[in-house]
Amino acid sequence: MKPEPHAEAPVATLHHLANSGGTLLTRAVAVLADALVLSEVHPDRELAWLYHPFRQMAVGYGALLDDTDRAALDRHFLDEMGVCRCVAARHGRRLVVRDHAQTDFFTHGRRASRLRGLLAERFPVVPVATVRHPLDVYLAMRDNGLHDGAPDAVFDALAAFLDAFADCPVMRYESFVDDPVAALAHLAGLLGLDPAGAPPDRAALEAAMARVDWMTGAGGRRSATVAGRPRREVARFEVLACAKSPVYADLCARLGYAPDPAASPLAQ
Repeated sequence: MKPEPHAEAPVATLHHLANSGGTLLTRAVAVLADALVLSEVHPDRELAWLYHPFRQMAVGYGALLDDTDRAALDRHFLDEMGVCRCVAARHGRRLVVRDHAQTDFFTHGRRASRLRGLLAERFPVVPVATVRHPLDVYLAMRDNGLHDGAPDAVFDALAAFLDAFADCPVMRYESFVDDPVAALAHLAGLLGLDPAGAPPDRAALEAAMARVDWMTGAGGRRSATVAGRPRREVARFEVLACAKSPVYADLCARLGYAPDPAASPLAQ
């Protein structure tokens, strides 16, 4: 049998924590003509669609599953990804898989991406991480009901996330909203996609992204306009928590962000 074109192309993966602009960036990638994008995919079966049998088994009878069962489910997950990859290749596209990294680094406190590690057992993988100012991630999680504790838990999760992807390129959400056309062209190149397939200007890109109405996520953003937003209100105890946190200071330094809650997010 003749091999399908691009059948050996790497799987591109996008990784980010919740409320960090990941849906916006992934929706932009989805407008590229040579991308086939799957959103918020994760090997843990409790995140699968409601009527998927593995989800029901994992949620209702998770205690019955042993390591052999879970390994079998992982193999099945890779088989499913292989089908998606072949479909993409047959149509001259590259499979791009958006991770649900929140599950690993925030919910379970893991130090590595389950999706990246499992995919790499069978396929070449090209991972890219995207980030937002750590204070803005915390504030969005707070206001969207994802976290009701101190900022340190969010900062620790983001530090673990960055450590896990220390060998990968990182794109800032703020760079995208500042110049989405240039940022998408750069992101396309990182993912192995053709930047020539991107819309030529901000208005055309916004219109194309608005047509990607099937994607999961968008916990905080409801507008199709690609633009920066003012920082949410920061309480005094949160300002003090940032000032006292060495993890927060290190995150800002690593990512080129201004640590002062009253300043513009990007360091000058």
